[in-house]
Amino acid sequence: MPVDLRYHITSLIAVFSALLIGVLIGIALVGDPELERRVQFADNALRERQDQIEQLDATRKTYENFSKEAGWLLTANVLAGKRVAVIYAYPRRGEAFAAQLPRVLEHAGATVTSTTTVLPAFRKLERSNAVKVFQLFQWPVPIEGDLRGVLAAKLAVNVAEGKQELPAALKDAPFKLIAVDGDYTQPADCEILVVGLNEGADPASVAEVEARMIHGLQEAGHRVVACEGGPTPISTIEQCQTQLIPTVRAADTPYGQLALVLAIDRANGSFGPEESALWPRLEDYLVASPRPAPAPAPAH
Repeated sequence: MPVDLRYHITSLIAVFSALLIGVLIGIALVGDPELERRVQFADNALRERQDQIEQLDATRKTYENFSKEAGWLLTANVLAGKRVAVIYAYPRRGEAFAAQLPRVLEHAGATVTSTTTVLPAFRKLERSNAVKVFQLFQWPVPIEGDLRGVLAAKLAVNVAEGKQELPAALKDAPFKLIAVDGDYTQPADCEILVVGLNEGADPASVAEVEARMIHGLQEAGHRVVACEGGPTPISTIEQCQTQLIPTVRAADTPYGQLALVLAIDRANGSFGPEESALWPRLEDYLVASPRPAPAPAPAH
């Protein structure tokens, strides 16, 4: 994740403050002129460090604002005409990224066809209840294996292909396995899988939900990109990377949003501050042909 300079600022000030307090106590007890000289030296050093920290913080803010504005310009209309479906691997309650993502995609020219949220009940789905879904659609029931995985793959592919019957069934009673929003009759050119788990969720369920979704989409020839929108209680991005699909960490940052847009377009790799691929090479994806004028950058 990006370095939080405020944390380092607080740490440095705390360290120097503790040092000064200790030295002052020593002077009060001893009254040594040499100690007074050292205290003055330490006080001057602390002031210099504070000035340096203020300058670094100002520089950080400048680069942060620049990256937001540059990213906003670079992503304008890159995805013009593309349809994107979004699947959240767990409910997002109050997360800023859930509000950011549609704006980023629409600014890039994409149409968000639907937004599907996998509810905790899906991860806890027992075989007997999964069989009821299979019977509803008159699908043959596999004798062995976890039916969650088969159902997860079918759901992802149906969403990508604009087939609304399965999502409609899974959102209603008696199942209530997903939450839905949008138009499920439109096929998508790419599916975004926003991954991660809430506290208390079983990490082993990733193999039967996200991994099976990705595998199903790959087998059906659909493009899928996995991302994490900032810190999550339980990160699962590494499990998605084993599926050899584009992945983006820190998709809530300006550079993460740029990487996400380019990954939806055609960039491949694992992008993020902790990844070996780092961020995509812009010269590989920016085109010289003129594009419509981008919308003004959002207010900071």
